[in-house]
Amino acid sequence: MDGVRFQDIENASGGVRRFLQDLQEALRSKRYKPRAVLRVYVPKSDGRQHPLGIPTIKDRVVQAATLLILEPIFEADFLDSSFGFRPGRSAHDALDAIRGHLARGKREVYDADLQGYFDSIPHKKLMKCVQMRVSDGRVLKLIRQWLSSAIEETDDRGRPTHRRPSAGTPQGGVISPLLANIYLHWFEVLFHRADGSASWANASIVRYADDFVVLARYQGERLRDWIESTLEGRFELTINREKTKVVCLGEVGASRWSFWVFHCGTNALCWEQRVTCTWVRAVSQ
Repeated sequence: MDGVRFQDIENASGGVRRFLQDLQEALRSKRYKPRAVLRVYVPKSDGRQHPLGIPTIKDRVVQAATLLILEPIFEADFLDSSFGFRPGRSAHDALDAIRGHLARGKREVYDADLQGYFDSIPHKKLMKCVQMRVSDGRVLKLIRQWLSSAIEETDDRGRPTHRRPSAGTPQGGVISPLLANIYLHWFEVLFHRADGSASWANASIVRYADDFVVLARYQGERLRDWIESTLEGRFELTINREKTKVVCLGEVGASRWSFWVFHCGTNALCWEQRVTCTWVRAVSQ
């Protein structure tokens, strides 16, 4: 980390304008190189810690500029079944989509939990997904640099350590949510393909970033096997079997649920805590 704060940039000679000019010149002359990402841990409600990767201000600015260019390109491809970290889409919209599928009789729900998704996306496969829409070598080089940036942590003795990741895009980076969406977008593409689960299982998917549910009238072994083998085989991700579950809303007592998606603290699929009570009340009526 470079230790530069916003106030340091504002108080320096030339201020923000000079900072941006110097950064632009570094990019133009190909002298720009990302610094290490600071790994910090945020406590979770269940006692565990959630890892975040915090880039320097300079790297965040370059990532934000890149995002402004890339986001509209990929937004043109993203499917209506995904909602997380997308302009004009929210957790409320995802909940409405789920409600609609339930009303159409798809009341058996596969609630997926991907283990450490942001830290486990394989770089080579992710870059192939990016290259489906981006051919500019300079942009691709920037993304590769960010993905391979060293991660700085503090060990048990308070000493800084550095390591180069072979997978993942750190949560906390400006560009990371888009890259995470790009990768799982292709799972949705396979799901909706003519030979995918949406066709032969008459199933629907609702995804919010790295969390998703698959809804169908019947959650058979073939459907579950397809989901799990595709994610763990083709996409090289890991499903957390302890948290992943199938819930049938047709079961007795299922209307009084403290289950899956909206049980705060068990799964990020409680996408917005403030809509939880409204959702549970609406569905249980």
